[in-house]
Amino acid sequence: MSIPTSSLPISRFETIQQSVNIFFMRHGQSIANKSNTVQGRANSALSKEGRTQARISSNYFKPFNLDGIYSSPLIRANETAKIVSKELGHDPEAVEAIEELQELDTGIFSERSIDSLKIEEPKLWNDYQRLSWDGVPEAEGAASLRIRSDRIWEKVAELVQEGKSSILCVAHGGIMQWIVKASFTPEGRWMPLLQINNCGIFHLHVRPTDAKESVIATWRAFNRIEYEE
Repeated sequence: MSIPTSSLPISRFETIQQSVNIFFMRHGQSIANKSNTVQGRANSALSKEGRTQARISSNYFKPFNLDGIYSSPLIRANETAKIVSKELGHDPEAVEAIEELQELDTGIFSERSIDSLKIEEPKLWNDYQRLSWDGVPEAEGAASLRIRSDRIWEKVAELVQEGKSSILCVAHGGIMQWIVKASFTPEGRWMPLLQINNCGIFHLHVRPTDAKESVIATWRAFNRIEYEE
C-alpha cells in the first residue's frame, strides 16, 4: 500500500471564501483507559470521569457556534460527542458517525492490559517500542493510517465546501496522531509522538487571504485540556 505524498491536506481549503474552525478531540476517559487496557476497535463505554471530562470540555466550543458534530462510530467517542452536543444545546442524536474516525486496529494487543503485555509478550512489546503498530501482528500499520488520515481531511474539506464553518470531530489518540501530523508533512512517519490526553482538543483555524486560492492555517489549540487533571 503506497503512502500519498503529493500535497498537504491544507491545500484542499485553498478556495474557501470564509474563515473556518476545525476541531478534533479525543474521547473522554473510557473504562478500558482507566484499567490501562489496550482498546483499538474494541468498545468500552466512558467512565464517570470520562463523562465529566466531556461535559467540561464542551465549554471550549461555546464561542464557535458549531454547525457540525461528528464522531467515530465506537461507543467511547460517540458518547463523548453526544455529551458535548447536549451541553451546547444541540440534538445529541444528530451527531453523525464517520467510519474513518475510528481508532486504529491494535491487532493481537487488543483488550489486553499493558502490564500483562510487558510480562507475557516481551519480544512483541519490544517490537512495538521500535516500530509502533507496524511491529504488532494484525494491527493497522503506518501506510494504512496515513491514507486514512488523508481521507478524513478530504471528508472535512467536503463538509466545508458544503457550507460548514465550525466542525468538531471526536476521535481517538491513535488516528489523531496521523490526522494532526498530516497537516505538517505529507510523509508517513509515526515519530515523533504527540501527547493526546482524554478530551485533548486540537483547533485548526483556516482563513482565506487576499491572494488568489491562498489560505493561512493556524493550529490555535494543541492538546488543550479544559478540566483539571
